[in-house]
Amino acid sequence: MRTVPLAVVALPDTALLVPGVAGRSDPLADLRTAAVAAVRRGAAALGERPGTPADDGVVARATDLRVAVVAPGPADRALVGRLRGSFAAAGVPDAALGAVVPVVDVPEVDVRDATPVPGVAAARPAIGAPGTGVAVALHVLVAAGLDAAPVSAVLEVAGAGAAGAGGAGPDGRTAGRAAVLRRWGAALVAEPGPLLLLVVGSGSARHGPDGPLADDPRAPAVDEALVAALGDPGAWAAPDGPPPAGLDEATAAALAVSAWAPWQVLAGALAARTAAGHVGTPPAVDASLGVLHAVGLLLPAAADGA
Repeated sequence: MRTVPLAVVALPDTALLVPGVAGRSDPLADLRTAAVAAVRRGAAALGERPGTPADDGVVARATDLRVAVVAPGPADRALVGRLRGSFAAAGVPDAALGAVVPVVDVPEVDVRDATPVPGVAAARPAIGAPGTGVAVALHVLVAAGLDAAPVSAVLEVAGAGAAGAGGAGPDGRTAGRAAVLRRWGAALVAEPGPLLLLVVGSGSARHGPDGPLADDPRAPAVDEALVAALGDPGAWAAPDGPPPAGLDEATAAALAVSAWAPWQVLAGALAARTAAGHVGTPPAVDASLGVLHAVGLLLPAAADGA
């Protein structure tokens, strides 16, 4: 089997990573800087030379790098066609953003006969607007100077414990949910060529009085384990083992961990590439808004220090 060079960037699931979303306030500026740096370093590790965002928009291409995005969404679906990284559906007009709204064209598929990821229905989102997580990833790509890199797949996965494809509603899904998501991750790395995988999701939304949801005393310990997993590729590599950091779906749902489903896809991708080996880097973390937001970077072992 041909080895697929793989670099992974974990991004937080919040529109606040994008300048202008919070008006004049920019609460996650440092985390955005870390995210952009991680994407550029991941691309460089795969032989890409990211362009400078302030230049004429032409990015130097050194490889056949492709980009894939996995993010939380309302249902399990592979998005195709033209996608716009807009937050208008969340009440933020495009004109308010401190950046140009990115537009990407994801390869079309025949929704009757094939999908880019086995078992996931291909769908065009309404008026070309994906969910917040995908939009965040597209903005970070542009900020990193990778707007010319082809986006070969965009996968949205429904959250832990939510009803959806194969779901069982608030009481949880079938016991094989994590295994299904991991198979999709393995499918993402089945194609030849270097892959930069952007995985969007955040930790618990139940941190203290500033959190969007009621505080839960379990949140700090769970998030500490999740952050540790971002810096340790070995925590993701067992295809039939427990989820990363031992987090089960029911606990993820109770703690409102939006990263649970996307990170299962990541686990499958890394398990399929175990032979190649990866190294982690210290993640950047911010929980000032009552939600654990983190940026992580996993690089091919040979590219450590790139």
